[in-house]
Amino acid sequence: AAEHAERLAGIGRLVAGVVHELNNPLTAVNMYSETLAEKLAQAGHDPADVEKLRAILEAGRRIQRLARDLVSYARPQAARTEPVELAAAVEEAVRLAKPALKDRSANVERRLDPCPAVDGNRASLVQVILNLVTNAAQALARGGRVAITLAPEGGQVRLVVEDDGAGMTPDVAARAFEPFFTTRGGEGIGLGLPIVRGIVERHGGIVSLETAPGAGTKVTVRLPAATTAFT
Repeated sequence: AAEHAERLAGIGRLVAGVVHELNNPLTAVNMYSETLAEKLAQAGHDPADVEKLRAILEAGRRIQRLARDLVSYARPQAARTEPVELAAAVEEAVRLAKPALKDRSANVERRLDPCPAVDGNRASLVQVILNLVTNAAQALARGGRVAITLAPEGGQVRLVVEDDGAGMTPDVAARAFEPFFTTRGGEGIGLGLPIVRGIVERHGGIVSLETAPGAGTKVTVRLPAATTAFT
């Protein structure tokens, strides 16, 4: 077990190093392609050329998402905690998920009831919501719906992200939290839900999934409310 843990730590260091080296050139690719696409579109250049630049931008963003997921899985974030308001984390995650939502022309519905804070790492909890919203968007037909609800539940806070997409068969649903399992080809490498589960469990919470073919997918996260030490 110790040898396995050390091997995983070594893989984590390697992945983090590779991602660090990729990040600067990727940031330049994304920033310049976005600027040029907007500039050429406004100047009335050939729409086909503008579309090529936007394809470069999307490819760069996809590589960055993949790199982020690999680092999150191989090297979980340090467990520095603070009281986190999940409603604000939802709004931040929805902003970050805007490209995926826009790609599907998704309708986003929020019902965020007043809730206590949760003890957690803010960046990690934003990533949980971002992964769930992105997954939901990718499951949609064009113009579909993503609903996000937040409510207190006893000594916990319940977060639900659901979509009205195609849903999953029982066989696929049974493997949904399995690392590197995906049915979406070019849209990720199957780490979205495993990362969600890892972060939620490190925060003392639980995550569950309900789905059926033609009935969409509903993911529920329950996290302990913040202790009185933070009040």
